[in-house]
Amino acid sequence: MRHTYLFEEGTWKTSGCYWDNVGDVLDAEGEVTITHEGDLWINIGKIILKSDPPEEFENFYEIIPPAKGKRLTEWTSINPDLGTFSGVITFLNDAIFSLSNSEDGQYAGFDLLLMIDENNYINRGGLFMGDDLQSSWSMELTRK
Repeated sequence: MRHTYLFEEGTWKTSGCYWDNVGDVLDAEGEVTITHEGDLWINIGKIILKSDPPEEFENFYEIIPPAKGKRLTEWTSINPDLGTFSGVITFLNDAIFSLSNSEDGQYAGFDLLLMIDENNYINRGGLFMGDDLQSSWSMELTRK
């Protein structure tokens, strides 16, 4: 399979569920835009939780494209609420898998994207503070 997410510029609509640190579930929706700028892939994402009042999360990622023939690369991210993160991404057949840690060492996270077809992915992820799960998500991504 040839991945379209990250490898091609575009905008993706996201929708699904978000669980907080006590297990409460909220509907979530948002948008991710991928651009290629020089030697970087830029991923800008916004998720809105349908709470009262609605809560919004934004992330800005800089991803180093993998070297030709390689399946592993690195990225950094700035989250206005949690700080700077860095991580690795690996591309495994129909999956994109990412592991990350916050710069201050307080948080660790993972993301798994499974390619359904060139315009659709399923995303699962979680964010931990030490041994405690702070949040998790189950989202669908559809290319606009």
